[in-house]
This record gives sequence, C-alpha cells and structure tokens, in this order.
Amino acid sequence: MSIWMREKSDDGIPLVLGSVWDSPIADERAGYYLSIGAPAADRLVLDCHYAGFRGGLRLLEDIYGKVLGLTVQ
Repeated sequence: MSIWMREKSDDGIPLVLGSVWDSPIADERAGYYLSIGAPAADRLVLDCHYAGFRGGLRLLEDIYGKVLGLTVQ
C-alpha cells in the first residue's frame, strides 16, 4: 500500500489512517495522519475502539479533530 500511496498524485490533501509505520507517508505527502492500529506510538489508548456504532462515531470525531486541528484534553 505504501508504494501505491507514494506514486498516487492528486490535488487533495490525503488522510492516512494506519499505524505509526504509515506516518512518514503522510509527512511526505503533507497530509493528515491518524493512528487507528497497532503499533500506536504517538498516543496512549486505554479504552477506545473504532468497532461498532459508537466506534464509528469516535472515528469521525478523531478525523474531524485531526483535520480541524483540535486536540482532546
């Protein structure tokens, strides 16, 4: 997948959803990065998941927060 993302060209800002290993791709493409899988070295997750209805809502919150530059305190 990383080769495909590096070669893909478009005018939009990419949103990379993956593990910490995918963060350099987002940096190269000047895009947004959200870690949703293990290993996640950039955040601590104790009781959060993206499965089910509530998990989908949590994923949307995290994506919008990342794109809008919001942080959760």
